[in-house]
Amino acid sequence: MKDLDNLNKFLDKEKHPFEKGDVEEKIEKINSDNFTDFLKKNQLKPTHQRFVLAELLFDGKNKHFTAEDLYEKVKLKKNKISLA
Repeated sequence: MKDLDNLNKFLDKEKHPFEKGDVEEKIEKINSDNFTDFLKKNQLKPTHQRFVLAELLFDGKNKHFTAEDLYEKVKLKKNKISLA
């Protein structure tokens, strides 16, 4: 029952900041410059691995994937990254 309460809190309109379509719109606006700014604002280093993943995540194609799918795609590009 506690898990259901937590899910309901998450799904509560006032607690969920995005409307349908907001995420897709924000993703379309991502490029290397504002991705670097995003990382810096969140105190994250703009590493090569993060940019490789960002390129795969924000390539403009609407797709579903798992962490393992991304890992395999990165390996195909001959980039080193961990699954952690």
